[in-house]
Amino acid sequence: MKLNRPYNRIIRPLSLPDGYAYGYSEEETYLADNRYANDRYEVIRAYHILQKDLIELFEYVEPSDGNLNAFSHRIYELLLRASTEFEMNAKKILVANNYSRAGSWNITDYYKINSATKLSEYRLFINIWGNGRKEIMPFHEWSQGHSLSWYADYNSVKHNRHDMFHKASLENLLLAVGAVFSIVFAQFHMFIFSPLHPPMGYHISDAREISSKDTLFSIILPDTWTEEETYDFDWRTLRTVATPFQSFNF
Repeated sequence: MKLNRPYNRIIRPLSLPDGYAYGYSEEETYLADNRYANDRYEVIRAYHILQKDLIELFEYVEPSDGNLNAFSHRIYELLLRASTEFEMNAKKILVANNYSRAGSWNITDYYKINSATKLSEYRLFINIWGNGRKEIMPFHEWSQGHSLSWYADYNSVKHNRHDMFHKASLENLLLAVGAVFSIVFAQFHMFIFSPLHPPMGYHISDAREISSKDTLFSIILPDTWTEEETYDFDWRTLRTVATPFQSFNF
């Protein structure tokens, strides 16, 4: 049986008359309801500020494979910001779904989100790349049960910059910013394209690739959801009930 209520801060394909989609683009949807999340624009604006700073960095470090190992204080600064932004979004998803554990949370806790979102299957693309169009998958290692190498490198350089400064590389930064894009998309879908307005100005190709002139990354979402994992509800009716959302059991 399909899911008749959406999870808190988690998108899923939604049954529509002409097939499946991850959500509507109009303002009046479950994604825009403050009971789903009341910080949507704050989280999305934070991503766009991070993206703006990454694109500015490209004025000094050419986005190409030859520079993936380049490291600097500017890259280090952005890597720390992107990684902590990823942590914050991961915690928001867990807290919204009533996850709890004593002590400080870490990547082991954040990994649990993959079962609800399939972040490990998110494919991102960058067109402004010196060696041609580049694909990255920031969470691919989770599909193999491994930790995230870029996140481990972030922790290494954060705690021992003197010896690990080379870990503040352009490649790790690219994966970290891509991870933020992905985890924000996993919560707010098309809203990520418009930090100040309802979703607008995006394109979906025949290959299911979603792109916008306002984001560095385009994206192809997972298509491996089973029927039982998809949403099927009429939001016009569901939004009138007291608890239209449910918690994912992490």
